[in-house]
Formats: sequence, C-alpha cells, structure tokens
Amino acid sequence: MPGLRPGDRARDRPGREWRSFADDDGPDKSRVGAARNDLLSEGAMSTSIARQQKDGPGGGYSTMSNLQGVQDSKDRHLLEQFRRLRRMSDRIKIPRLVCERAEEIYKKIYETQKLKGRKTEGVLAAAMFIACKQEGEPRTFKEIGVTMECANKELHKCYKMALTALGISVLRTKTEDLVTRYCARMQWQYGAICAAKHVAKVAQRENIGTGKNPISIAAACIYLVGQLSDPTTMRSYGAIADVSGIAAGTIEKAYRELYVHRQTLVPIDAEDVKWITTEALVDSLPPP
Repeated sequence: MPGLRPGDRARDRPGREWRSFADDDGPDKSRVGAARNDLLSEGAMSTSIARQQKDGPGGGYSTMSNLQGVQDSKDRHLLEQFRRLRRMSDRIKIPRLVCERAEEIYKKIYETQKLKGRKTEGVLAAAMFIACKQEGEPRTFKEIGVTMECANKELHKCYKMALTALGISVLRTKTEDLVTRYCARMQWQYGAICAAKHVAKVAQRENIGTGKNPISIAAACIYLVGQLSDPTTMRSYGAIADVSGIAAGTIEKAYRELYVHRQTLVPIDAEDVKWITTEALVDSLPPP
C-alpha cells in the first residue's frame, strides 16, 4: 500500500492479548486474564463471565457470579493478602523473589490454621520476616512492623507461632548481611564494606557480642571500621543510628565490647579484603 511505512500494518493489527469481542458500549481492549499463580487452586485460571446490563426499571449490572469464574473463599483471601505483601515489598524495596517466598510461607501458615485468631497484619509481617531471613535479605522487626502497621509485640508473637507452625527453628540473622545494607546506604567504598563485613564475620565466629542484637553489632562494626578509614568514611554514632534505626547509646555499648577484641577483629594484611590498616592504627582506636 503506497505511503505505508514498515511496521504500520503490524501496529494497526490487534495483538493476541488485546483482542476484544465486547459490544460497542462495553469496555474495549481488556486483557484476556491474569497471570497464572500456582499458589492458588488450579492456578486461578478460571473463565470469567462479563457483567451484563439488566433491562427494565432499576436496572444495574448482574455479575452472573453463580455461573463461572468465581474463586473460592480461600483463593480470594490468598489473593488479597498476596497483594498486601507485594505492596509492602515495594515500599521497603524487597526483591520480588523474596516476596514470592513470603507468599509461599503465608499460604503454608494459613493452611495450618495454627495462627487463626491472630491479626492478619501480624501473620503477613511474620511471613515476610521469615522470607527475608531465608533468602539472605534480612530486615528488622521494626522495618517490617512499621510497613505493615503491626505492633512489635504482635509481630514477635506471630513470628514465634509461625516458626512452630512451619516446624522450623529460630532463624539467626547474619550480621554481615546487615553490615552490607547499612554500608551501601552510606555509600561506602568497596574496600571499607569488605573490612566491616570481615569484622562482623569474625565477631560472629568468635561469639563476640553474643546475646546482643545483631543490628547493634553490625552498627558497631561499621563505627569501628569507620574510625580506621579516611574522613569521608568515618561516621558518628548518631549518623549510623539514623541508618540502622537503633539508638546511638546502644551502638556505643556494642562498640565497647568490640573495642576489647579489636586486634582480633580488624583485618590486617588479609588477602580477601581490599582495605589497608596497621596494628599501630588499630591499637590507637578511640576508646568508647
């Protein structure tokens, strides 16, 4: 056809996913259906019936819900909670893979009925907290609780009950994973991040700071390495508190314990750490 540019014919032709057979008055170009979700019965791939206009006075729409396309109550509940988990993961930048894991965990908890009667927000938050730990993307109770608008006490309770329901033991947060997140937020250089992770690994291996909150140990590791780095990397207790969400005084107490073991913790001439310091500098670290 004269004057037709390459691609015009393809652009004018309706694609498979957007074809519409509705009448002129109905909505056009409706998608053919939602993506399959294997966590729902039969993947929730049922056929939907379009709403039809009733004739006569007091008309309106009939959904024809008694015929086809109606999900059972379990599927409706799961779909709604999966949407809430996705909204939560978007707000605190949790990867999609972790969110999908949280959906699986929530479904298992729901099916056990062992948390029946607990607040849904608490169960959702517990599922997300467990998923984050299992997938190596840990978040704190505070981060998840605030996002889901769930009180810390309720989240703790639901978390413990969920572990029992799922038959898994208490999951320990890796301090080094927290260190990586906090350092990235502060835009640290790669070498300093590696050094802080090294300190965290050794502290966990040597049981230094056992019994303390992993967040406070992670923050103290960052403070320690910051004191041995250049001025652009050095951070105050307050600055680290802003990033980690833990009180400056708590970080100082954790640093006091690390300070005693500083010669053991700090990497000197370690091949896998792209960061340099000396024993003299380590020895002259400022006391807490």
